[in-house]
Amino acid sequence: MTLTSPRELRPWRPLAADVPSLTDRHGLFHVELARSQGAASPHDVGLEMEAQLSWMTDAGLRPGALDSHSGVLYSHRGGPLMDTALRFCAENSLGFRLPRRLPRLLDVTVRGPLRRRYDEAVAAAGAYGVRLPESIIGAWLPGRLLTGYAQLRRNVLSQLRSLPDGVSELIVHPAPAAAAGLLDRAEGRKRMWELRLLQDPLFLRAIRSERIQLVPAW
Repeated sequence: MTLTSPRELRPWRPLAADVPSLTDRHGLFHVELARSQGAASPHDVGLEMEAQLSWMTDAGLRPGALDSHSGVLYSHRGGPLMDTALRFCAENSLGFRLPRRLPRLLDVTVRGPLRRRYDEAVAAAGAYGVRLPESIIGAWLPGRLLTGYAQLRRNVLSQLRSLPDGVSELIVHPAPAAAAGLLDRAEGRKRMWELRLLQDPLFLRAIRSERIQLVPAW
């Protein structure tokens, strides 16, 4: 579900009509995450989620789970959008891309209100019967903090080797040079490294040696 415009491309419009809390005065999604989260009303979010899901089903697509572009629905700053998303998933038999367990780095650093909101969301998903991945792993450091491809690969392999039982997801944003060139230099370079990772013999051997079974969806 997309409720924000990208920084590197032309801005996007909602599919639903009359959702003013999601848009600027030109009828376009906001770029800033804080603006999107702070202004969005649950009613408008619900209308837009319905419109986007209808667009997908009309196109013959059958999504198994809901993801939130830029994390708007995760309600990092509080508010009711997470519950809106979970209810929508329950009503439409969708999973939700929220890890049942936080990555190790986040598990030791996420505290206070943010941790309470996360724990409440996991509990609410269970109460609504919404499927969650057991964990989500990936190259979490921003591009500017990565010194090279070897660091990115080492970080992902470490997480791969400590996966819990159950179905987990590896999230990457692989991109060839032509697409990466549209982004900030450091982030574009990171995305090219993520593409390289998926083809790396060492990465593929780690999947086999850890006896990880690849599945098309969770």
